[in-house]
Amino acid sequence: MAWRIAVPGLDALRDSWYDLDAHYDALEERFWHFYPRMMAQAARKAL
Repeated sequence: MAWRIAVPGLDALRDSWYDLDAHYDALEERFWHFYPRMMAQAARKAL
């Protein structure tokens, strides 16, 4: 008997894609605000 693992369908991700597409500019601005700090913390192994 083959076991099947339940995996959420791609339909569950649909709203996430629309949110990303609709708000990409704001998300990109925030990303570039925290990314350098996050990378510095990673280099110090302080995440």
